[in-house]
Amino acid sequence: MSQTAEEPRRLTPSELRSLEEQTGERHELIDGVPYAMSGGSPRHARIKTNLLGAVFPRLKGSGCHAADSDQKIRVPATGGSFYADLTVICGHYAYDAEDDHAVVNPRVLFEVLSPHTESHDRGTKFQHYRRIDSLQEYVLISQDEQRVEVRRRVEGGWFIHEITTGNVALESLDIVLSLDELYDFAGMDPAAD
Repeated sequence: MSQTAEEPRRLTPSELRSLEEQTGERHELIDGVPYAMSGGSPRHARIKTNLLGAVFPRLKGSGCHAADSDQKIRVPATGGSFYADLTVICGHYAYDAEDDHAVVNPRVLFEVLSPHTESHDRGTKFQHYRRIDSLQEYVLISQDEQRVEVRRRVEGGWFIHEITTGNVALESLDIVLSLDELYDFAGMDPAAD
């Protein structure tokens, strides 16, 4: 993630949307400053694809819907705009008043961690995400080792559960994901990273 200008220019959500439409690039907005999003490794892309393939069919008939990393998330309480690797919204989509491409009501957000984004995903993004009232779980998936961290909203704060074997239970969605599904690299050249 890199800043888009030498001098930070503060943008409103509607200005950010215009910038993204003009450039064709996605940006995160933190304290009004846009930051260009970068691409991930083949391993990162494979885990994201496995994740969507595992979550999507489990949501059928539940009233919840999965959206890939093109879905913008807005945090009205902080003014931040972000893109998660996978977003799950239950019920209707509620859009931001200033940017009708950004949702404000995710139930679960997933991030596949990379060496360049891990501290941002664990720190800054979570500080913003946890201010979303509808958010019940934040799932961090390591790309370098078989490890998933589920941060679950509980009364008075957030409970953190780390999983390194077996299954990942997402209580707010009433689904279970297998680590073997998420980390299926069949046919992939391990040297491709």
